[in-house]
Amino acid sequence: MRQAMAAITRAGLDVRNKGFTKIEIINPTTEAFNEFGCDLYDPQTDEMYFGIPNGHLRWRSRDVGSIFFSTASLRSFG
Repeated sequence: MRQAMAAITRAGLDVRNKGFTKIEIINPTTEAFNEFGCDLYDPQTDEMYFGIPNGHLRWRSRDVGSIFFSTASLRSFG
């Protein structure tokens, strides 16, 4: 138990050390979002919204988008 706690503490400190960790959040471009987005339903709020679906990406096409600026496939966002 003591070793586990020490490892968790070390990992927590390493994450805060910029020499060990770099976190980069990559979002789809506006063009890709507009191309692959669609109207989605949120059953919790009973409202429709525009977004990229993330279900069943395994079975989606790997083709790159058809818009000139879109250089990603739908599976790139999953």
